Parts: sequence; structure tokens; C-alpha cells
Amino acid sequence: MTKSNLQVSINDAIALTDEFNIACGNKLSETVDANFNAIKNQSLRVLEEIKETIIACEGGNKLEILDGIADVLVTAIGLATMVHDTVGDVGKSLLAVCNNNSLKYTSCPATAFEWLEWASTTYNVNGTEEKYFTNSSVHEGIEYFSTRRSSDGKIMKNRHHPKVRLEEFIY
Repeated sequence: MTKSNLQVSINDAIALTDEFNIACGNKLSETVDANFNAIKNQSLRVLEEIKETIIACEGGNKLEILDGIADVLVTAIGLATMVHDTVGDVGKSLLAVCNNNSLKYTSCPATAFEWLEWASTTYNVNGTEEKYFTNSSVHEGIEYFSTRRSSDGKIMKNRHHPKVRLEEFIY
């Protein structure tokens, strides 16, 4: 599937998820506390689907992995809709987080080395012995670098990484 097919499928899934929730009577409450509880419960459903997908990955079961990611996305779409309707603009928040994430890579090797040194000393606190490495990749002829945690490949924040600002998107 191409990325454009994936985008169309996600747009269709949003519409179908909304239709499902309306047809099943899943609607938000008039009280803030009840909505926070509903958001918490939906978050737990997303977590449940993520755990099932992890089990499928451990077993190498492609069918269950595909089912798992579909279930994760459907439940996450439901969660995003709930949050968007009650808490803040999820679409603008998503773009702000993506833009903030773009600050986790650099095209400067010296900066990448500085980030690696910083991560190795800053994240290894309380006796942890986690290892980090600089990953490089080439995109459109430009080499980019990021700092990754060795155990799982997570891309790490750097010394000067700003906190994403979402306050303006809260209702």
C-alpha cells in the first residue's frame, strides 16, 4: 500500500469509527469528570490492543500483527475524537509534536557527537548502564544524524530540545 492509500484508509477509518460510536450510543457526558474517566477507559483499551500486538510480534504472527495495528488505530481514533471533542485540538497538537520531533535530528556530525556525549551522561542516572549510539541515514542526498538508545532504538531528545508547546490548543 502506498502512503496515499494509507492516508485515505485512515480518513475512512475516522468516519467509520465515528459512525460506530454514534450507532452504539458512545457519546460524551455533560460533566468534565465523566469525560476524563471515559478518556482514561479508552486509553486503557488502546493499551490493551498495543499489548496484544506486542504478543503477536513476539510470536511472529503476521495476521495478528495486522489485526493488532488495525485495532490500535481504531481505538486510538476513538480516543483522539474524545480528546478533540472535550480537551483540545488534537490535529494541531499532532502537528506540533511532529514538528518538535524534527528537532531530534541534525545534519551536522559535530552536533550529533555532542548529543551522543550528552545523552550518555544525562540519561544514565541512578546506576543505569544504558548505551546510546549515533544513527545516520541519507534522505534526498543529505546525511542526517540522531541519537538512539541501543536497547530499543528509541530516538532520544538532545540537550537543547525544547518542550513541545500545546497550551494554545486546549479548549
